[in-house]
Amino acid sequence: MKNKFRKLTSICLAVLLLITGTWIFSTSVSAATTYNMKVGETITVKVDLINSPNTAVVPNSCRWTSNDPWNVEVLEQTGVSSCRVRANKLPSVSKVILECTYSYNIYNPLTNVITRVASASAFCYVQVEESGTHTTPTISTTPVYPTYPISTQPAKCSHNSTKTIGAKKATYFAEGSTGYKICENCKTVVEDSQTIPVKVLKTPKVTVKGTKNAIKVTYNKVKGAKGFKVTYKTGKKTYNKKFTLSKKELKKSSVTKTVKVKKSGTYKVSVKAFATSGKKIAYSKATKAITVGCKSKNSDKNKANVCKINGTNCKVGDTITVALNMKTPKVLINFQGHTDFDSSYLKFVDANISVNGSVINCVNNSILYNGSNISKGYDFTTTGTLYTATFKVKKAGTTTIKNTMQVMSDMNLDSVKEKDCTISVKVYS
Repeated sequence: MKNKFRKLTSICLAVLLLITGTWIFSTSVSAATTYNMKVGETITVKVDLINSPNTAVVPNSCRWTSNDPWNVEVLEQTGVSSCRVRANKLPSVSKVILECTYSYNIYNPLTNVITRVASASAFCYVQVEESGTHTTPTISTTPVYPTYPISTQPAKCSHNSTKTIGAKKATYFAEGSTGYKICENCKTVVEDSQTIPVKVLKTPKVTVKGTKNAIKVTYNKVKGAKGFKVTYKTGKKTYNKKFTLSKKELKKSSVTKTVKVKKSGTYKVSVKAFATSGKKIAYSKATKAITVGCKSKNSDKNKANVCKINGTNCKVGDTITVALNMKTPKVLINFQGHTDFDSSYLKFVDANISVNGSVINCVNNSILYNGSNISKGYDFTTTGTLYTATFKVKKAGTTTIKNTMQVMSDMNLDSVKEKDCTISVKVYS
């Protein structure tokens, strides 16, 4: 009789709840726990989601956040109510609040249906020290989830509505970030942030010419650059000249600037593009050094004391520089050649070759040179100086220094013909 009475009472109560349409379920959260940790440490924190007696709450999803995310960073969720955090720096507040925002579902055993309801929150605190050991409190309670035969599971979030936070463009002075992609429905991070490398200026393309007491540099525009710096060396001295371009000049595809020099001679010239932001400045890689000569305005006009070498007037008794400049259609794996001169007009002093894996020497009236580099090769696809040599002018007259390139091969060991290259002997007095 008692069993029948209990069964009748349960049925009546269920019918009453169905009629009223009201199911009273609730959750409660244990007292907030404080975790102690040191800078640079990573720990796991946890909050307890405790159900009230005789309720049927089924956790659905959760999202952890920190009120000081840059200093105390949430790395990943490790369970329904736990996550891993890392202390990057001392936080800006005495205690960092870690909030677990979670949604939950209520199961109706009479209709065998799970109904999704609003979300709730649970908290814990993190206190960070500069150094030393930390103590992690022991949690004595555990979540209580009633077990019921559930035939209808709640639908998983499809993350079909997302937004990006924390995105930042890379500049020539700082890295950028793609930002975190977050689902606007369940607040889950669906895509982590990725670092965007610092932007790099391209090496400029330039033309350099030597004139009377000056070097003329024609600079082709580089995207993002505000100007260019010219570095020119003679002997042991190095000089720099920086040109900041005007708004009008920046609109042009190229611009020519003049660098005045104090004395005649040969100069090795290289150019870098630069970008600016306030007091910050970022440079591109330098161009290959190009050798040019600058004549004095007061050059000796006494033709009786002048030797004309490859069209350049040189004073008898002076030491001159000869540069072999070349431009090839492909990167070379090897080369070999010789440069011939008349020893009655010129006395050989020294020679210096500018590339690795190469040899240069003077035999009788010829400068012999060769090189081989099977790993990187020799890149003369833009004009560069292969070698420089110095001579002393012995007597007045006219003479020619002539170069012959005997062998050139590209990285595929195919022959490179001299007629397809630009190879010139330049004389600088």
